[in-house]
Amino acid sequence: MRTSCEDNEAIVLGDYTMSNLEDFEKKLFTTNDLEEEELKKLILKISEFATVSADSFVTLKSLDSKKVSDKERIHIVLSARLLLNMLQVKIGRENPVKADVTLDELSRFLRKPQKSISARVSELKEDNAIDSPSKGVYRVRLHTIDGLIEKLNKIKKEEKGDGNRN
Repeated sequence: MRTSCEDNEAIVLGDYTMSNLEDFEKKLFTTNDLEEEELKKLILKISEFATVSADSFVTLKSLDSKKVSDKERIHIVLSARLLLNMLQVKIGRENPVKADVTLDELSRFLRKPQKSISARVSELKEDNAIDSPSKGVYRVRLHTIDGLIEKLNKIKKEEKGDGNRN
């Protein structure tokens, strides 16, 4: 097996023919840029659970507080802000909503004490669901949003099942 590639010499790997290092880079490198269709799907899904106002305030839609934990609520807020930021950047908005959310904002959005929010944020960090680019500032990890939505849909389905029994 050949391990180097000289100029103008192509290497065939299965169905792929690569002739320069840029071709190899394209094969391996990702910009984490979500495809437009995938972004639309995630936005439609998360919009069932939250909205973001013009002043970046995140409001959660009707969720049974006994079944949706504060940790999940924080995850929803962070997801909504990140997805809106990604959409606004993609469509070229001049001042897109910030993807990062502060501890103070989380406390205001969820109407919970900062100490309680801080504890749940620590758990989300331990779960590798969020990052903290600086102290007191948080951002969801994109790859965790699908799992959150699945969990929320399961809760929603259970709630509908409970409603049918009464």
